[in-house]
Amino acid sequence: MDLTQAQTWVELVPAMLVAVALLLVPGAVLARVLGLRGMAVWGAAAPISVSVIAVSAIVTPRLGLRWSLWCLLIGWAVALALVVVLRRVIRRMLARRPASVACGAQPVSAGPDVSRPMTGAWRRGVIPGLLALVAAVVLISTTFFRLVPDAEYIMQLFDTTFHLNAVRAILDSGDGSSLTLWSITNKANNSSFYPAAWHDVVALVAQLSGIGVPQATNVVALVVSAVIWPLGAIWLAQAIGGPNLASSLAGGLLSACFPAFPWLFLHWGPLYPNLLGNSLIAAALALTLSICRQRPDSVQHRLNAAAALLLVLPGLALAHPNSLLAAVGFAAMIVFATLGPQLRRLRAGGGEAGVRGASGETLVGWLGVRGTRIAIWSVAGVFVLLWGVLRTGLDVAPWKADENLRDALTDIVTNGPVDRPAAIAVSVLALIGLVRCLRSRRWWPIIVFGFTVVLYLVVVASPVPLLRDVLTAGFYRDPKRIAGLTVFGFLPLAVIGFTTVWALVTIVVMRIGPKHAHRLSRSAQAMRRAVAGVLLLMLVAVLVLPIRNGAIAQVVSWAQRDYVISPTSKLLNTDERDVLAHLRDFVPAGQTVLVDPGNGGALAYAFENVPVTRVHILSDVSDDLQTLDWHLSDASWKDRTCPIVRANDLHFVLDFGDAIVDNVKKPGLSDIPPEVGTVVYSQGRARLVELTGCWE
Repeated sequence: MDLTQAQTWVELVPAMLVAVALLLVPGAVLARVLGLRGMAVWGAAAPISVSVIAVSAIVTPRLGLRWSLWCLLIGWAVALALVVVLRRVIRRMLARRPASVACGAQPVSAGPDVSRPMTGAWRRGVIPGLLALVAAVVLISTTFFRLVPDAEYIMQLFDTTFHLNAVRAILDSGDGSSLTLWSITNKANNSSFYPAAWHDVVALVAQLSGIGVPQATNVVALVVSAVIWPLGAIWLAQAIGGPNLASSLAGGLLSACFPAFPWLFLHWGPLYPNLLGNSLIAAALALTLSICRQRPDSVQHRLNAAAALLLVLPGLALAHPNSLLAAVGFAAMIVFATLGPQLRRLRAGGGEAGVRGASGETLVGWLGVRGTRIAIWSVAGVFVLLWGVLRTGLDVAPWKADENLRDALTDIVTNGPVDRPAAIAVSVLALIGLVRCLRSRRWWPIIVFGFTVVLYLVVVASPVPLLRDVLTAGFYRDPKRIAGLTVFGFLPLAVIGFTTVWALVTIVVMRIGPKHAHRLSRSAQAMRRAVAGVLLLMLVAVLVLPIRNGAIAQVVSWAQRDYVISPTSKLLNTDERDVLAHLRDFVPAGQTVLVDPGNGGALAYAFENVPVTRVHILSDVSDDLQTLDWHLSDASWKDRTCPIVRANDLHFVLDFGDAIVDNVKKPGLSDIPPEVGTVVYSQGRARLVELTGCWE
């Protein structure tokens, strides 16, 4: 292997296309069969695809099948049959209702219709959405390429070892089940469950494109960050402001302007499962809005959205349970803020009869007083149940509240949580959106924003441990995970602010000259449109350029120090990478190598498919192997360590020195003396040592 040649991203374009196809095509087909239309098909595609992938990975190994594209196709076929059944159930429900209620009224306010066919891709939001997606892909992908210039580079942080080795374990064992993945760590008295949707997708990309695990990991991280996340944000923006260019651009551009997401999740952990799960939340919120919004709409529209939401939930849970927790929390705020006021207003018009007579096409009008109450209390019950059950113990949640309230509020106001650089332009747009919502009594964006603010203030500044435990235990009490959720508080308000400014600019320009457009010459009309276009481009530039060249550039600069394989890297440096590349020249196939996962040795499994004694820094090992951790390098202990070496059939150890990321030095695995082992290959300080002293 020639390590002097960087692996360019151009070489990985086929793998990117594979990742895009895996994450969009299965779900798009199912969404279309279910009855969604326009941008909704593509907005719901990724979360539905992730549901199919993750559930298939759980079921098919139980059938004796190795995880592969065929397993996905089998799972997709079963999901297709389920969707067909759901569609028939919806049609039968509609057939029992009066035609006026089943058909509904035409839309009376902005917002995309996810079920009714419409004429023209523009009206369905597809073309505006595609234009906005192209802009977001360019902005985010170019930033990602600056962050990761070589496709084999890895984040030199604590969780990298596990995430890469978990993918290799799926490729080796053929088992991608979330119910068993954690078992590779050999943790005693612990559940084998670990959300494996991310690892299942990466394994499929590696299989189908023939690339290595690190490259496949970076490809999927790129596609999720630059395609899946902005696609959901654009659809949510259309659900807020309608399927027009202004709303679409707002969602696409804003998705590239948050310092906290997705960049923080690539630089902390890295939190790959949360990166995937949180990228799907926007689609779940768009579906919730489609179900609950106040405008008169068809019952079929709402039932199709509800059915799609059911298909989305498994993907959220198996990407990461706290992504599901967050989505349920935000959705509950939307339900309370939309159905509650509707119910109060309509009840004031005449009780149950007034509710049904006022608007049979609204959700409240369709459900009635009792049904709406049941729906609200059911959502509240699910919210409380999940936030009570999906919790983590203090042993894996060591983070404390280490900010004062003033600093925490400053983080929120400037949109720079957990010491991220400020994104003032987004805050200004959110403020404009806040004023607009207050004037129009549109409460749900304000309540969702308030919910995220409360979570953030509690996790970073609350002096009351019980309060932090109740509200944030499901997120490991981790300020950075909560910081990644603040985007969902800012996004709706900022979209409303952006579209408000866009509309004002357009109105001002169009009022220049005669009142009636037909009195203008063609050249004057063209000039007016050109002026409007220039001003709108300036609006986009004012939003994007300061953040891209300021906050986002600063975040990338911070992260670049860790997203590289260099001579001074903490987890895996260039010398150690060279030794890994030569492992198979000396280590027989299937031979397990003794490693310290804290200094990168465990990455031999992910990079070169060489089995290791630990696949994660948190892996448990036997007492005998712990004895080797401390005493293998001590020749005076040979009479006790060598029997352990022979009993475990260990012939090689990777001596990568004392540079560790877990602050737990294992002195027995470094500086192996000649009496214990012979160096068979070395590069700089990194050495592959054969334990000849124990096998003589």
